[in-house]
Amino acid sequence: MDVEILIHGVPDGQKYYGTKEEQANMGLFYDNSKEAVKFVVETKKQGSTAFAYYTYLRYKGMIEAGGRLGGYFGLTLRLDEYYQDAIHIYNLLEIVFKRYIVGTLLTPSGDAYKYTVPDFAIKASEIAQMQQALMQLIQATCTKSKFLDIDASFIHPITAVPSANIADVSEAALLASIKKYSKVVLSPEYELNIVKEYKKKLQEAEGKGGNIVAEKDKKIADKDSTIASLNTKVTTLQNQVAALEQESKRKDTEIQQLKQQGGLVQQVAKIKDPIVAIAEYFRIKDPQPLTPKYGRKNFILGVVGCSVSVLVLAMCIIMMFRSPGSSADVKKLEKQVATLKEDNKRLNNEVRDKDVLIDQLRRQLPTPTPAPAPSPVTPVVNPSAQETVRLRIDVADYKSGKLSKDKTYNIAIMNGKSRFGGSGIWDITNAEIKKGKVTDSHIIIQPTGKGKVTLKYKAGDSSYKCDDRTFEVETSTVETTAVDVVDFQIQIEPDVKEVEIGQEYTFSISGYDGKGTWKLDGFEPQRGTVHDNKIVVKAKKGSLNLSTATYTPDKGKPASRAFKYKENESTEETK
Repeated sequence: MDVEILIHGVPDGQKYYGTKEEQANMGLFYDNSKEAVKFVVETKKQGSTAFAYYTYLRYKGMIEAGGRLGGYFGLTLRLDEYYQDAIHIYNLLEIVFKRYIVGTLLTPSGDAYKYTVPDFAIKASEIAQMQQALMQLIQATCTKSKFLDIDASFIHPITAVPSANIADVSEAALLASIKKYSKVVLSPEYELNIVKEYKKKLQEAEGKGGNIVAEKDKKIADKDSTIASLNTKVTTLQNQVAALEQESKRKDTEIQQLKQQGGLVQQVAKIKDPIVAIAEYFRIKDPQPLTPKYGRKNFILGVVGCSVSVLVLAMCIIMMFRSPGSSADVKKLEKQVATLKEDNKRLNNEVRDKDVLIDQLRRQLPTPTPAPAPSPVTPVVNPSAQETVRLRIDVADYKSGKLSKDKTYNIAIMNGKSRFGGSGIWDITNAEIKKGKVTDSHIIIQPTGKGKVTLKYKAGDSSYKCDDRTFEVETSTVETTAVDVVDFQIQIEPDVKEVEIGQEYTFSISGYDGKGTWKLDGFEPQRGTVHDNKIVVKAKKGSLNLSTATYTPDKGKPASRAFKYKENESTEETK
């Protein structure tokens, strides 16, 4: 397989490091994107050969070596085959970026990165180490069955470029898009599909809800208008009732006064007839004017004159206190007052019913249904837009702050009470990963026994921080030779710490697919050769009171395991 690792960016103007034929193509990524991270997958021809390009890009917050803000950094993996698990390639490139690029070509500057050199060629030796590390990661972690030949179905003129959030992309969907468009742009900062769907449903719900509310508001407005009209009518009628009640009170006062006056009229009636008779008597008996004279006759005339004055006074009293009318008029007025009181009572009932009606109309409005919560997908957001979240390293089944060299331990990154679902990378000292990868949030480790075990985890999103943990390692009872012991590289079946002479055991290598050579002391090959990664051996007495198996890879440091003999077998062999 043809593999090329290319570096490009703007440390001091556009710069490039890699095979010369790709230099022009790499310059096309300088486009001032606003995203902090992008990942571009593309298939195209270079000359007569078709290649797949996987490009990890950093844009936002990049600072050139001279201090100018802007530019970008790019790391491209070019393969002559298409690897279907593109997200795995993205994770590998991000590991290389954080472990090798940062600190060599770039240095953190707050939330940004600043170039340390104006040209990549200055760090040629460090770049070579980075390329070798990436090659080893690809060999150790990529599945051979997921590589596809790049045929004509992968190559198309680029007329449109689809984009998506990395969390939304499946292998099948990405392959289909590449075969249709030949290029796809991904980013952890693009809007998730579930968020798009949620917004769409929310808009639809708001539209429907708005129509319902508008309709109900119209009904309420109509009802309020009717109620306002009724209130006006009620107020008018209440004013009329109040006026009638006032008039009724006035009439009641007049009636009482008339009733009191009725007694005086009756008294006047008793003397009315005598007075009239007297007046008639005098009118008939002495119609002529009298000439005033003195004596007894004048006295009589004075009495008569006084009687006439009393008569006139009585007539004035009669005229002043004449009858107010028939009793039928009074009864009619009282009936009107009673009717008005009934109307007032009815209107008060209508006002009370109005409040009940308003409450019923309000209850007819539908209760807003809460929008469904998004699925538990952890979107990657701009770290500067949120507060720092503290993660913790959870270690299972350890005692008193110490780990045992002879045991394995489950290690997990926790976000509160839940396991962390984001990306990141482990930095582990004096312990080896027995199960899982350095990019997994849950792994199994075993101490090497060389010193304190230090666990560090760096999340891919800088808004997450994780505190380091350090453990003492209990002293192992197994003696070792001066050979550098790296337990995680060599496995033995059955898994034992003491071997029995004459018994067969199987040695194998984990985490390495290359070539190497076995060196055995105290073991005799039975099946396989010393150049195989898996070999069956039989235990025999070694040169020391130990048996050792050492595997030396073509590249890298050798790894060894040492075993004691079971005491009964060792004693018998010595005898």
